[in-house]
This record gives sequence, structure tokens and C-alpha cells, in this order.
Amino acid sequence: MPYTIMLLMELNPMKFGSLEESVVSLSLRLRDRGFRTITVFCEQPPEHLKDKFIDAGCITERLNLGNSEFQKYFPLFRIIRKYKPNVVHIRFWSIFSILPIIIYFLGVKNIIYTDEFSGKIHDINPFKKMVTFLRNKFCLTFVKRVVAVSKFVEGRYARIPGTNPRKMVLIYNGVNLNRFAPSTKTNEGRKQFEIPSENKVITTIAHLIPEKGVDYFLEAAKILLASEKTLTFLVVGEGRHLRKLLDLTNRLEVNENVRFLGLRNDTDEILRETDIFVCPSVWDEAFGLVIAEAMGCGKPVIASNVGGIPELIEDGITGILIPPARPKDLAKAIITLLQNNELALGMGQAGRKRAEEYFDVKRWVDKTIALYEDCLAT
Repeated sequence: MPYTIMLLMELNPMKFGSLEESVVSLSLRLRDRGFRTITVFCEQPPEHLKDKFIDAGCITERLNLGNSEFQKYFPLFRIIRKYKPNVVHIRFWSIFSILPIIIYFLGVKNIIYTDEFSGKIHDINPFKKMVTFLRNKFCLTFVKRVVAVSKFVEGRYARIPGTNPRKMVLIYNGVNLNRFAPSTKTNEGRKQFEIPSENKVITTIAHLIPEKGVDYFLEAAKILLASEKTLTFLVVGEGRHLRKLLDLTNRLEVNENVRFLGLRNDTDEILRETDIFVCPSVWDEAFGLVIAEAMGCGKPVIASNVGGIPELIEDGITGILIPPARPKDLAKAIITLLQNNELALGMGQAGRKRAEEYFDVKRWVDKTIALYEDCLAT
């Protein structure tokens, strides 16, 4: 009987992005090694995505979260009983929930959790700190390994009461560098977005929530368009902040130069048509997968100096780091790259090399499988 790996992901996949592609890459490699992969999502993927998982030998299941703990854990019991996984790898769930306890007592002793939480740790009073310590100490007893997606996350984890840093392992996320690669072709994709051939393209890709700072991206666009009209700004993604961003675009009167492209499966093609990529996040990003994608495409990146982002961007070498929530600083950094093509080209080339060294999905797959095998051997 082959080993069975279950990926338990609090995720509703709607596009074929790097996260979904990494699951496919992992499943393919596991299948080649004689493993079976089960991926449990909050919703079944749409057919065009589900086919990709099936082709990789990955079985997909849906875990209906419901409105109560019973509705959540009873379906989980059914799924675990059905597949009898040897390893359960939890992603995007809170590490401090009772989920690992439930899984452990359903018979799975190899539980791995990936910490991909973006945000800050808030100070708490001594009583709450003690309660938090006891809760975390108990919950994490049942987790064999904790994966940090950046050194920032690794350091943050060590400061949380009740955690065990000895269980922590650092594995950077990865992207398909064959898909996200530089291209010598230009202007091929601009017609569908109605982008004039002479315009420079500045792009951001994000889940449209306030924490992603896209409003500052639009404010920087306003500053830049006051003196330079041959610019196009692309916003790729969906989210609850979309309506407010559209309203802001109207108020700033930058409609003619801003395109909202929605959720896309072709972000690699969009990035190849991009001159400068911007990540204007205002919270502590755990990693920054879209930054790795842009670097893979050989694009210079301007990003907020928060969270794990400085581990991707070497300031002045692969891109420019700026303080968060500072549209004037963002506009200034964009102008710097627009006015110095040699600098922008050099940063893009250096970013590609850094992506090849640290953020290749093949590297992520190798390290993840090695982690599974280590857990199974101990």
C-alpha cells in the first residue's frame, strides 16, 4: 500500500495561480515516487482546474466548513476514514485551532502545518499571555513539523507564547520558472487590454482587500499621470475592496489609464507585458508569491518594506523597497525606473537569478517531499 499524503487547505481555488500549480507539481512528483495525494479544499475547484489535479494524479475533496464545529469536523472524519492518510499537511488554517487534535485522534500521527499568515502579532496582557501559552502548548503537541515560508515568519513564530521553534523548518514558496519566464516578444498581449504600444505598463496583482494597499497604487498613478500620460496601470485580482477601488479610480480621474482585469489564469502573460511590477502591501506579508512570479519574468519590482518581502527583494539590486502607505515614495521609485532603463533591466535580470536560486517550485517540491519522508521515518 503506497503512502497517502493529504493536503488540507482552507482555500477556494478559482484560478490556476502559482499556489494551485505548486500542488499540481507536488502531486506529480509524489506520484512518480509511489505516493498518493489527496487535496481537500473548502470548495471543489472548477472543472478547468479540477482536470489539472486529476491529470497529476491528485484526488480532490471538498470540506464543507458550515456554520458549526460539527459541520466542519464530521466531513473531515469521513474524508480521513476514507483515505487513511499517513501525513496530513495543513495550510491556511490557524495553527492554534483544535484541528490538529482532531486529526491526531482520528489516527494520523504525522501532522505538518505551514505558517503563511500575513499580519502582525499584537501585544497581550499577562493573563491572556498565560492562557495563550497553555492553549498553544497543548495544540502544538500534536503537530510534528511547522513550515515557515520566510525567515520573518520563522522569527515571528518563535515569539509566540507556547510554540516550539525546534519543530520549525524554513521552506520558501516556489513558482514555475518555465511558465514565469522572461520573453523577447513585446506588445502581443496589449491589444486585448487596449494598451497603446508606446505606453509603459505598471502592474499590481493582489487579492483586493485594504491590507494589500492598492489604493496607494492608484494614488501614485494620479501623481505620475499629472506629468506623464503614456502610462498604463493594471490591477489584477478580485476581492471585497473592489468597489471602493473603482470609486477611488473615478475620484482620482485616472480611469483612462487604469485597467481592472479581475481574476486571471494568464498572469504570466500579463507580467511579460509589464515594465514595472508593484507590491504596495501595508501589512506584514508572510512571503509574497506574486513578487517571485514577477522576478521570474525578469521584471524590476517595487515593494513595501514589510514582513518577508525584503527576503525576496534586495533593495537596489533586484528592486526597490519603500515604506508602506506612501504613494509619493512609490511614485518616486516608479519614476526612477522609468527614467533609467538600464537600471530597470539590470534589476529584472538580477531578480530572475535570485528567483532561480531560491524560489523555483522544483526546489519547494524537493524540500516538501524530504519533509514528508523525514516525518514518515521518525
